[in-house]
Parts: sequence; structure tokens; C-alpha cells
Amino acid sequence: HILTAPEHESASRIAGAVMGSPLAQAVLEPATLREHEIHWSFGGRSCVSHLDALATERYVVELKVTNCAHPEKFAWQARRMGYIAQCAFYAEAAKVDAAYIVAVEDKRPWPVTVLRLTPRALTDGLKQCRLWMERLLACEAEDAWPGYCQSVVDLDTLDDGEFALEFGDESEAA
Repeated sequence: HILTAPEHESASRIAGAVMGSPLAQAVLEPATLREHEIHWSFGGRSCVSHLDALATERYVVELKVTNCAHPEKFAWQARRMGYIAQCAFYAEAAKVDAAYIVAVEDKRPWPVTVLRLTPRALTDGLKQCRLWMERLLACEAEDAWPGYCQSVVDLDTLDDGEFALEFGDESEAA
């Protein structure tokens, strides 16, 4: 990998923040396998998972660099980016029932947050993975790759600034 001097400096600061975090080290120290690759099968499909860290027979650890490691904001990002499903997928691959995310900000002062996925989060994440795999297999079997929506979607704002979506029927596309 080729890094510019600023990229190297940033990566060094981020790594230093993780190494200097007692909470991060508490989950990373027992993880004897780093950047571990697992070949396995999921939903009848051969898969390869690349784990950041694995505490054998205990838990997986996923490292994430983010612009905000505040727990409430990062939880939203984790859901949006599929990190919960990713951790559940990796836990299934490693045959463990626990997972952590170590989130570190990419800017000074490089705060680090350690999040432990609850059993419910892992169950929900694995359900999402199964749904995605079923969709993939169905699309492959039919050689049909539909878009996100089959109708026009109304985009509106609510009083609190949030968005509301309403799905119409296909006849409204004209």
C-alpha cells in the first residue's frame, strides 16, 4: 500500500488512539488472531470473511474509522452502513456468539468508543444477512435484478424536519 505523508500521519494517530484506549485494548488484547480470513458456507453459498480481530471461541472485533464515535450517532451510522449485519455475519463465520465494534474518530482528539453488540442486535443482523442472501439467490435464479421500488415514491418533510415516504402504485409513474 502506498500512503502519502499526511495519510501515514493520520493512520498513525488513529492507531495510536486505539492502542492508547484501555477499553479498546480490553477487547483487542485477548484477540489472538488479527486480520483473520475464514472460508465458510452461508445459505448454501461459499463465503470468505475477513475479520479484523478474533478472540478464538469468544468474540469478533470490527475496527471502524468514523467522523463521529459518539455512541448515539455511531449507532445510527452502524445501522445505516450495515455494520451490525457485518458483525453478525462474522460472528456466524467464526462460530462465536459475541461481537464488538471499536470506533475511532479520524480527527483530533481521536476519541475511541467500544460498542458491544447485544444478542438481539446479533440476531437481527443475522436475519438481515439471511434476507440479503435469499434475495441474491432468488435474483440469480431468475436472472432478474429489480430496482429499489416498483412505483413512484412521494418524499415529504415532517414538522420536526424528518422525512416521510409514501409509496404509490405503478400507475402514478405517468
